[in-house]
Order: sequence, then structure tokens, then C-alpha cells
Amino acid sequence: MNYKRFIYYQGTVSMASSMIFPFYILLIRNVGDSYAQFGWAYGLFALTVALCYPLIGKYADRVGDKTFLAVYSWGMATLLLFFPLASEVWHGYILQVLMGVLGAVQRNSEKTVLALCHKRNCRHANWPLPCLDLCRRCPRRHRHRLSR
Repeated sequence: MNYKRFIYYQGTVSMASSMIFPFYILLIRNVGDSYAQFGWAYGLFALTVALCYPLIGKYADRVGDKTFLAVYSWGMATLLLFFPLASEVWHGYILQVLMGVLGAVQRNSEKTVLALCHKRNCRHANWPLPCLDLCRRCPRRHRHRLSR
């Protein structure tokens, strides 16, 4: 996976998640009684991400980042197919917990892939912005210096 494809992929994922997020309110409002249930659902999502992130980090090197990104993509696509079938609030809560696990997978994998991409390309070789630190092995070291 090259850098441009990775940025395109992550941009698409971010755009898609920001487009569907407002509809959670409508789903919980139609299924549940109040907006407090939306708060519980979002809280479960955030708590699940926080709890799963360290565990996923332990397995990231064994499984592989590309595999984790594929699991995230297919898992999220499958989960989003189940949202219209949710008829009770606890269905939404379970879906939010599963989305939290997948969100932790995505966040961990994107950071690792991005770090490996930079390490392979000698720290920002294809990046249009200046480096924030100096790379001794970089042949374009003189271009990376920040003006002081």
C-alpha cells in the first residue's frame, strides 16, 4: 500500500463515518425513549475503544496492519448493514460496542501503517511539508531543516 492510497483510504473512511454519525441520533430516537440513550450508546463506543486499544496493540505485530485494516473495512460494512434491523435500544448498544472494537482496530492500524510508511520513505520523503526532526540517513537532509 503506497502513501497516496493510504491517505485516500483513510479520507474515505473519515468522510463515510462523519456522514453516517448524525443518523445515530435518529436511530436511537426512533428505537429508544430519549437522547440520553444516545449518550449511553456513544459512551459505550468510547469506553470500548479505550479498553480495546491496548489489547489490539499487542496483537498488531502478530496479525499485521493490512489484515487489521481489511478486518475493519469488512467488519464495519457488515455492521452498518445491521443498523436498520435494530428494533430495540440494546441492539444499538451491542452495535456500538462492536463498532468501538472496530474503531480501535482502525485507529491502531492507521497509526502503525503511517509510521511504517514514513520509516520506509526516510521520514517524509514524499511528504510536501517539512520534517519536524532531522533524519541523519536522509539524502535530502538540508531540505528538512526548519528555519530558526
